[in-house]
Amino acid sequence: MSIVCCKIQEKTIDIASDSISVNGFTQSKGGNNFSKLFQINELTIGSVGIAEETSLLRIYCKTRKPRINNEDAILDFMSEFADWKKKKTENYKLDNSYIFICNGKAFNIKNFFVDRKSVV
Repeated sequence: MSIVCCKIQEKTIDIASDSISVNGFTQSKGGNNFSKLFQINELTIGSVGIAEETSLLRIYCKTRKPRINNEDAILDFMSEFADWKKKKTENYKLDNSYIFICNGKAFNIKNFFVDRKSVV
């Protein structure tokens, strides 16, 4: 089981994950710095699920990001990513869950559901 979580405070957003990556019965602990958390193109992204999808999202984010930081723009971005992913893999479905931190706001994403998280 993988975990990515964030704590939203008034002036900061902290994000963390466990460090295990699993491939079948093989486990890797702490050796892969990009399998669950990464920063790219002014985004911080945490991912739980299939490493292949996370890797594809990281490639996609090198040249793209949401146009603004609200639920609609994040949803558009994920839909465009799913279209791009389908061209690469013939699979449109988004299997992973994500936390996006974009311009001081955090969003929880599962499939095509986007939920902005607020200060705790």
